[in-house]
Amino acid sequence: MLRDQQAAFVAALRGVSAGLPDDAIIPGSIAAEARMAIYRNNVMGNLAACLRIAYPAVEKLVGADCFAGLCRDFIQARPPVCANLYEYGAEFAIYLEASESLKSLPYLADVARLEWAVNIALHAAETPPLDPGALAGVDAAETGFVRHPSVSLLILRDDARAIWEAVLLEDVSKKNALLAAIEISAAAVPVIVSRSSGTLEIMPVTAPVFDFALTLLSGFPLADALEAATPDEAPAMLGMFLAQGLFAGIVPASSQTTTHETHKENHPCQT
Repeated sequence: MLRDQQAAFVAALRGVSAGLPDDAIIPGSIAAEARMAIYRNNVMGNLAACLRIAYPAVEKLVGADCFAGLCRDFIQARPPVCANLYEYGAEFAIYLEASESLKSLPYLADVARLEWAVNIALHAAETPPLDPGALAGVDAAETGFVRHPSVSLLILRDDARAIWEAVLLEDVSKKNALLAAIEISAAAVPVIVSRSSGTLEIMPVTAPVFDFALTLLSGFPLADALEAATPDEAPAMLGMFLAQGLFAGIVPASSQTTTHETHKENHPCQT
C-alpha cells in the first residue's frame, strides 16, 4: 500500500497522472491539486537548475526558452534515479543527439558530452594522484590502475571544444568573432579531461595515447597495455599519464573492477 502511494505520488509530481486521490492528502487551506502543483514546480525547477548548471554552453547555444523546454522533456523522460543531484543529467547528451528538432546543430551533443566531463572533473572528490614512486618494483603483469575520479575519456567532434570555449565568453564581440571563425568539422578527436592537481585539464591526444589510457583505465594490467602499445612510446605515455594525475592508485589487476565510460556512455549513480 505504501509502495503504491509512493509510486502514485511520483507520477503526480511528474505530471503523468491526474493526481493523488483526495484521501491521500491531508485536507488544508490549499486545495490538494494546488499543493501538488507547488511540489511539482519545485521538483521541476530544481532539476532544471541542475541541468542549467551542468550545461551552460548548451543553454547559450539553443537559447533560454528552448533549453527550458528541453529540460522539461528530459526530466519527464529520465527522472532522477538517486538523491545525488550532482549526478543528474549524465544522459542529457544522448537525449540531445536523438532529438529531431536539434539536427541542425550536429555539434550540440558533443558540446554536452564535454560539459558533462567538465562537470565530473569539477565535482570530483579531492583525491591525491598516484605518486610515481609507487610503481618502483611492481610486477607489471599483476598491477592495475585506479582511475582518478576526475578523469573522463571522450571522443568528440573536432569543433566541439572550440564551440564550448567560445560560447562561454562574456565578451560578446570576441565570442561572436571566435564562433564565426570556427570550422564546423565532424572529424573525431580523442580527449582526456581531468582535474587531479586542482586545475581543469582538457587534453587532445592521439589515437594511440587514447587507446593506451583506455586500456589502463579499464582495469587491464600494465603488462597488457605495454604489450599493445608501441615499445618506444609506452614509457613516455605512461609518464605523461602519471604527470597529469590520471591515476589515484594501483591494485592487483585481478581485483580491478573499474570500467571507464567513453563518449556516449554515462557514469552510474553512486549509492
